[in-house]
Amino acid sequence: ALHTNPGCTMPDGRLQIGTVETTNCDASVNFNSGCATNFAERPPSYGEKFNKHGGGYYVMSRTRDGGIQIWFWPRFALDVPWDIRFGSKVVRPDASWGVPAANFTLTQCTYDDFFDPHWIVFDITFCGDWAGNTWTDSGCSSGNDTCVDCTFHLPKWRIYLTIDHQLYTTIPKLLPKHTGRSMA
Repeated sequence: ALHTNPGCTMPDGRLQIGTVETTNCDASVNFNSGCATNFAERPPSYGEKFNKHGGGYYVMSRTRDGGIQIWFWPRFALDVPWDIRFGSKVVRPDASWGVPAANFTLTQCTYDDFFDPHWIVFDITFCGDWAGNTWTDSGCSSGNDTCVDCTFHLPKWRIYLTIDHQLYTTIPKLLPKHTGRSMA
C-alpha cells in the first residue's frame, strides 16, 4: 500500500495482477490503509507458506513518468527475470518482467508532491512488544522456545537495492546515520 499526505488517490482500473482494495492514499483516513493492492492470489508472498516455498523476489520501480510498480515472483518460479534471479549489476524493468503485481499510476497525484524525496524502510519486526509477548500462544513456535530463538535460526535474507538502475549489495552504507532511536 502507498501511504501519503491528504490529496493523493489512485484510479480503480490499473494494469496489474493484484486487486485494488482501496484508492485513497491519505494515511490519516481509513485506519491508515493507504492505497492498497492485494496480490495474495499468486503463490504465497509472505508468512509461513512463503518461507516454506523458499521465499521470493520483490522489486519496486519508482519514476516520475511511470509511477510506482511492484513485482513479485516466488523464488523458484520459471518467470523470474534473469537480471533478478542472478543479481545483474544493472536492473531495468521491461516487458519481459510481465505485468506488475501492483501498479500505482500517478495520474491523480504528482510525484514531486507525494513521492520525492522518498525513504525506503526495511522493518522486519519479529519479536517486538506485541509479537514477542504472544509467541507461546501463537502457534508459530516451530519448536523454538522463544520468538528470538526462532528469528536467529529460521529467516534467511538477501537484500539488493538499486538506485537509478545501479545495484547495491551493501545496504547499511546507504542508510542515514543512527538518529538515536532504538532499532529493536
